[in-house]
Amino acid sequence: RVAGETNAPLWEIGRDFGFDYRPAPAERWPEVTISTPRDTHGPFALKLIGGHQAHNAALAVAAVGRLR
Repeated sequence: RVAGETNAPLWEIGRDFGFDYRPAPAERWPEVTISTPRDTHGPFALKLIGGHQAHNAALAVAAVGRLR
């Protein structure tokens, strides 16, 4: 609602960008691949455990891509 009222673009995870999180096998880091309208980034090692960390990484990459 606020985005519409202020004429601000709204990107939603799962609709406008997304990620694929692959938990790590023993003694390795999990991997994440992030997709934005412009590019696909990865897969790369995510040195933080948990799917929520992949979600955070996707938000950061999408924000930087939007600012470009």
